[in-house]
Amino acid sequence: VLLLIAAGMNIILEETSSSEVVGTPKRGFLDLEMRMNISKASTASFKGENVGDYSGWCVSDAGDVNGDGYDDILIGSKYNDDGGDKSGKTYLLFGKASGWSLDINLSTGADASFIGENEDDNSSFSLSGAGDVNGDGYDDILIGAKNNDEGGEDTGQTYLFFGKSTGWSKDINLGSADASFWGENVDDSSGYSVSGAGDVNGDGYDD
Repeated sequence: VLLLIAAGMNIILEETSSSEVVGTPKRGFLDLEMRMNISKASTASFKGENVGDYSGWCVSDAGDVNGDGYDDILIGSKYNDDGGDKSGKTYLLFGKASGWSLDINLSTGADASFIGENEDDNSSFSLSGAGDVNGDGYDDILIGAKNNDEGGEDTGQTYLFFGKSTGWSKDINLGSADASFWGENVDDSSGYSVSGAGDVNGDGYDD
């Protein structure tokens, strides 16, 4: 997973397709070359723990889950085996003003992580910030496990974790989520896609 931070760049004002922006544009980015290796343009990058983890399968903005004023990052490894074969794992990295680097190993670089409950759950298949669903001032997160079987074979399950200032840890089992939601029927694959909805009913809580 690569993190690119755009700072001190000009925006290309004319309408162009990617194939048209070749060589040196008349007006465009100050510091980036066209067709350069993305690692050279990256501020930070994050490596999976194990062969076959599929780290970076899903990544998402988490919002500010710990209330420090910096937005945070979710990175999914849907085939990680820590909770069983292909149970999946989600990594949470807190935002910060400095200290980013390339080739950060997620096993040591993540501030928190969440492992799937069962083998073949594919947890972290989908990830999203949820906004602040309980109104405590901290953003919350959603983790989808589309092949979870607790409601029936491949019904899927979505997990909600509330944000908080402290108390985060690594290898949190998704079974300890603050709330979770099963699919209705066999093969529904609920959790295939998850997302915050904003405050759709105007009650002051994100949905």
